[in-house]
Amino acid sequence: MRAKKNAAPVKTQGQELVEAIAALCQEKGISEEMLFATVEDALKKAYQKNLPNGVLVPSPNNITATIDRMTGEVHVYTRRLIVEEIETPTADQITLEEARKIKDTYQMGDIVETDVTPRGFLRVAAQTAKGVIVQRLREAERGRVYDEYIDKENEILTAIVRRVDQKGVFLELGRTEGVLDNSEMIPGEVLKEDDHVKVYVLEVHRAGPVGPRGPQVRVSRIHPN
Repeated sequence: MRAKKNAAPVKTQGQELVEAIAALCQEKGISEEMLFATVEDALKKAYQKNLPNGVLVPSPNNITATIDRMTGEVHVYTRRLIVEEIETPTADQITLEEARKIKDTYQMGDIVETDVTPRGFLRVAAQTAKGVIVQRLREAERGRVYDEYIDKENEILTAIVRRVDQKGVFLELGRTEGVLDNSEMIPGEVLKEDDHVKVYVLEVHRAGPVGPRGPQVRVSRIHPN
């Protein structure tokens, strides 16, 4: 009889998550530890958001979310301070009597750390990680585009007209968009969609909370240079 081949071990969802993060970070040049930390911070918010109605929500400083870097196992912990009496309902404190039901060596002023990982939270972790990864990739790409165009300040580039409105002209500048304000246009010149024009790069700004998500490139058609 032909010997049966050993089946390859089945990877857990946690292991798949860790491998996906590691591969992506290597491919895109992103810090693996920074991405893990960002996902863990997002998991703290996801835990707070998904608590059942009526359950007291711990303060962010008293929640810790961890992802095992090898197995992908996810845990959420809360920290509660042992006090003599809880005057107002809070998820951040516990009486000594209640604490000693957990461990009889607790003393007043100690911190009680409890594993509160909800059932099925790994699925939430995978969804959260996916959203964080997409966001980090976008930020990394915007950073690369900004680094490319900040070196082009005070240079003349060829652009393609993509949109004309009352505010000005929006141009394709390769990997990002250029903005040609009305005040920087040649008097009497009429630009149309798909026109190829020479423009002078005035300023390159990182996108702020309002406006385009990519670098903002202001250009001119009348600059002395």
